[in-house]
Amino acid sequence: MMARTHLDVLLPDCVLPGCRQPVATVGEPCDGCRDAFGDMLQPTDRPLLTAHQIAERDRTVEHAYARRGFA
Repeated sequence: MMARTHLDVLLPDCVLPGCRQPVATVGEPCDGCRDAFGDMLQPTDRPLLTAHQIAERDRTVEHAYARRGFA
């Protein structure tokens, strides 16, 4: 994982769990995840997740990473 910069703190993180790359808009995937997952990432009719919804969803993932020593 790359070190966070001041710019990273000002920008939201990628919407994919575990990815901390900065993006311009909350709820969007970063370019790296778009490249890695390509067509597996599909647009939806649902509204983008809010920052709070993303944080709530990711708590489970972060706890699992921490238990496995990845945090």
